[in-house]
Amino acid sequence: MAKRVITFSLGALGMALVGFVVLFAIQSYNNHNSPTEQLLRQAEELKQRIYADKDGGTTPQETLQLYIAALQKGDLDQAARYYVVPQQEKERRELATYTEKEIKNSIDYVNRGLKGELKIDNGIATFYFITNIKSGYIEIKDKKIPVPDGDTEDTIKLGQNPNKKWKIIHL
Repeated sequence: MAKRVITFSLGALGMALVGFVVLFAIQSYNNHNSPTEQLLRQAEELKQRIYADKDGGTTPQETLQLYIAALQKGDLDQAARYYVVPQQEKERRELATYTEKEIKNSIDYVNRGLKGELKIDNGIATFYFITNIKSGYIEIKDKKIPVPDGDTEDTIKLGQNPNKKWKIIHL
């Protein structure tokens, strides 16, 4: 009788142990796939991409000149790599839709920015420049958007990544 009780007790203990192991495995699986864990993994992947990113110039001006050169060569993929990492894919898709006229307009816009006033503060470079609107509209994606004639202040912003390369934040 004592042998049966011991065998039963050991069996029950073994089953309980297996149950705890299975519950632990399920909990670990759920934690690994939880939204929080997914966000943490995405943040770590983004951090690694940012630290691995070597595209860009050592000055804000050099980055914009590299961007212009890539556009002039028609290397839109390279041009998109001069943007900050989180924006690169979006900019790659956007640039792929540009017409030759839009690429020329973008080059002209960046050249005007390069002639503007540059201010650098806490790793952010901002080019301030004036755009004179004469025709009463701006054209974006072959759509004419009416605007009043006159001067408007524009900006181009770049940020410095951990590799000390300047990346486009906003054109």
